[in-house]
Amino acid sequence: MQVRTIGPVKTPLWLEYGHDPRSRAFDEVLAAMPPEGREFTAPNRADGARDANFSRSSKDDLDLRLFVWEADGKEGGTRLRLHVYPFGVSVLETFQVAPPLFPVETCEAAIQEEAMRAYEAAAPALLAMFRKIEKRLPKSSRKRIAPDYRPRASDIEWVARCVVLTKEEAANDKARGFIREWLAPTARPEEAEAIIAGDLDSSMTWLNYVVIEGDDAAIRDQFAAIRTAQAFYAAQSILNLDAQERLVARNDGVPTKRVEAELVDFRRKMQILRILFETQKGFLSRQRRAKFDDVLTLWDYDDLVDNGSRIISASTDRIGELLSKRSQSASLFTDFILFFIALFAIVEVTLYLTEYSREMMSRPALAFEDEDLSGALRFFASIDADWMIASAFGLAGTLVLGYLFLKRRF
Repeated sequence: MQVRTIGPVKTPLWLEYGHDPRSRAFDEVLAAMPPEGREFTAPNRADGARDANFSRSSKDDLDLRLFVWEADGKEGGTRLRLHVYPFGVSVLETFQVAPPLFPVETCEAAIQEEAMRAYEAAAPALLAMFRKIEKRLPKSSRKRIAPDYRPRASDIEWVARCVVLTKEEAANDKARGFIREWLAPTARPEEAEAIIAGDLDSSMTWLNYVVIEGDDAAIRDQFAAIRTAQAFYAAQSILNLDAQERLVARNDGVPTKRVEAELVDFRRKMQILRILFETQKGFLSRQRRAKFDDVLTLWDYDDLVDNGSRIISASTDRIGELLSKRSQSASLFTDFILFFIALFAIVEVTLYLTEYSREMMSRPALAFEDEDLSGALRFFASIDADWMIASAFGLAGTLVLGYLFLKRRF
């Protein structure tokens, strides 16, 4: 008996929008990848791998994976494989030594804990590889990895556990009892009887899987479909949660522009993820497409996407509110500037009027064409300068009050 796990993991590699294997910019991404080897493979380097043209009916014509990284454990221990996607999610596979079959709860916990332990053990090497690739990627092609990022077992979203049995092992009475209990909490527990009867060679719905060895190509198709489904489901779920957290978070002390930029980024990521999902689905082989659609239907993926759409709508409304708030702040700032300009202009005019009036009163010859001295100038010349300044402030205040009244009313 063999044991495999498969589960999505949050990882830090995000390519900029528009970078996928069909884009010209993807050549720069591939050039930044380490050379091919036992541990590292970039699927889109293969000849013809990027020629997505629906040309092959038995094989996917589009592979969105950036690369696949493998790490061997100690001899006879757990082997790890990580499928890295360009939208912040990877899918972790582990190949483990089979634990005792019974009891089922103990078996589930042991398999899950071993997968998390293997990921933690591989974390330093994985971090070094992520940092190396980030440095080599063009700045125009990637989003920067946070300086404090460290791979942790808590990044694993869930661990699906698969028991791979031979036909001989599946015929054992003990194994039959195990299959029934193993599949009991899944979406289709009735498939246990079909597997025992030999009418079905696999059951892969949610968390607990059973596969009967036989057709290697069919098994590969099953795991590839599950892996792709998990990648999109986890990416959508993570984006929903992160965007929702930002929407409901208190923004005290957080600059409005930063909040707006984060919401815009979430909205773009969701939109691009949906585009990639529809594109990838169109290029899946018939066998993988059937399994892909089946499991996503069981997982209510459409409901998850609908929730994402509502979050996008809420984000759009929130962005509008932030823009309106910023516009109001800018308008208020402009009003303050205009007020001070008007204030200084009025003060300057009053002081000039006082100075001019007093000049005319002290030197009547300046008004030699007038029949008599101006009463208005005589009045302004007699007013104390402090009162003139105070009246200027009063006039400015009156104008402000009039402006606020008209602004609120109209």
